[in-house]
Amino acid sequence: MASYKDNNLDNSTQNKGFFSKILRTASNWGMDTDEMVMRNTNAVGINQTPTPVGANNIDNMYDIVSRNSVAKILQTKAISYLDRGYMEKQRILREYARKDEIRDFISIIADESIMYSEDEDFCFPLDLTSEFSEEIKKKYHENFKKLYNIFAFNNGINAWNLFRTMLIDGFVAYEIIYDDKNKNIIGANQLEPSSLLPSIEPATGDSIWVQYPESPEYRRILLDSQIIYISYSSGADFAETSYVENLIRPYNQLKLLEQTRIMFNVMNAMVNRMFTIPVAGMSRQMAEEQLSKIITEFKDEVSFNDEFGVVTINGSPHLQYNKDYFITEGESGKPSVENIEFKGHNINENDMLTWFYNALKRASKIPFSRFDKTNGGGNIFGDVTDMSRDELHFYHFTQRLRTVFKEIVIKPWKIKMILDFPELENDDNFLSKIDVQFNGSNLFHEWKKLNNLSKRAEVAGNLSNNIKGNDDKPYFSVEYLVREILKMSEEDLKENARWKKLGGSGSVEGGGGGDLGGGGGGGDLGADFGGDFGGGDTGTETPPADTGTETPPAETGAETPPTETGTDDTFDF
Repeated sequence: MASYKDNNLDNSTQNKGFFSKILRTASNWGMDTDEMVMRNTNAVGINQTPTPVGANNIDNMYDIVSRNSVAKILQTKAISYLDRGYMEKQRILREYARKDEIRDFISIIADESIMYSEDEDFCFPLDLTSEFSEEIKKKYHENFKKLYNIFAFNNGINAWNLFRTMLIDGFVAYEIIYDDKNKNIIGANQLEPSSLLPSIEPATGDSIWVQYPESPEYRRILLDSQIIYISYSSGADFAETSYVENLIRPYNQLKLLEQTRIMFNVMNAMVNRMFTIPVAGMSRQMAEEQLSKIITEFKDEVSFNDEFGVVTINGSPHLQYNKDYFITEGESGKPSVENIEFKGHNINENDMLTWFYNALKRASKIPFSRFDKTNGGGNIFGDVTDMSRDELHFYHFTQRLRTVFKEIVIKPWKIKMILDFPELENDDNFLSKIDVQFNGSNLFHEWKKLNNLSKRAEVAGNLSNNIKGNDDKPYFSVEYLVREILKMSEEDLKENARWKKLGGSGSVEGGGGGDLGGGGGGGDLGADFGGDFGGGDTGTETPPADTGTETPPAETGAETPPTETGTDDTFDF
């Protein structure tokens, strides 16, 4: 593993100005013992190079820490600089990305992963929980919007194009640009990923990236907090570099069969002739000259252009319907021309072609049902029972790609939040809460959510109706059913309480809905929430206090259910 000590960095362009300790240690946020772990690692890791036992001089110790740092990155990311053949591989990947089928596959994956809302946003920030102050929550959303604009994600389909680049090249890299005081992120500069190599700064032990490490003239040293680097796969040797790489082999096999079939039909559409040229009485040289002359005049050159799918004969894309031959008769004899019947295998059958096309579709990871063009590419399902295993695997695949891609947004977002609130630097809980949600097929996801909510309400109602305690009261707590069966979050519960306070009732039309939201008036879903979840004999509930908050019980921290007054039917299902 290459390392870069002080003497290697003398001629490089270093960062100008003062970088705060926060930015220098950004790579270790949430990992206070990260440096100690690397220093005290005794075993040889999966991506590490063994070091001789007893090597304890300063240079060697630096090499060990540097290699351990790079090896740690390779567990989650591939580094294109370490693949010496990557530049040639990148050229090949981009060439194949222009092929019809592969181009369509890439577009389908990108369309499935990056979907724009009516506001032209492809993702939105997940709300922070109530444990954080309003100031932090406000800044959290403001910083997301600013960074979203800085990376030009609000400009056309830039995010879609970047995602497509990741699928083709396998790598995307950005420089995060700070202002003079290193307090604000003011820009982003897209970089060539193959020019970057992770390392450790000898003097401070900070994680750095070296750009163009082999070139003293162009070499740059950047902090980890200045670089965003994402890769399609990890550093494992058996992982493909990009999405396109896995498609090349089945694509070439399919195209070989297609071209063979095309040439078979072209050659059979032509009349094959055999020319007999008399050369009696001629010298060898004269015979060869005569034969060469005939070949030049009557031979047809047939070729196939894979890029454009054009068959040309003698450089022309137009096939001749007929061809006239004019041959003179000499003293040595009369030339003859006869047709030759083509005798070869009939390769017009579709079985082999279909098999290799299916192999290409399997490599694309796209469900086979989406290739059914007679049925509009398959149906959009609205229920989990309608989802095939292929669709489920495809969903997980796109989710993994999204998880890799969202680092472009999340890393600078975390850095900006820590710059604004330094006290959160070591708050693992806060750092884990910074996340985004990608847009989906809006109508589909909306119906799926309502469908799931309706089924959960039905299950909750059945549990409460059918399972009673010794006192004939529902065995399950309403609070438990709301949180564990309906899966309502703290924010959902607070939002529901706010609407109840504003409207005076939890239901849209009916009344007496208890804490779960309403009487028996709102259709099937309203019946589940109103009739089952609180529309009992009394149908009454105590309105929330003017403060809009409920006192949590001491032992659980959950909201206290309304007091039951003289009857056990308030939350009877």
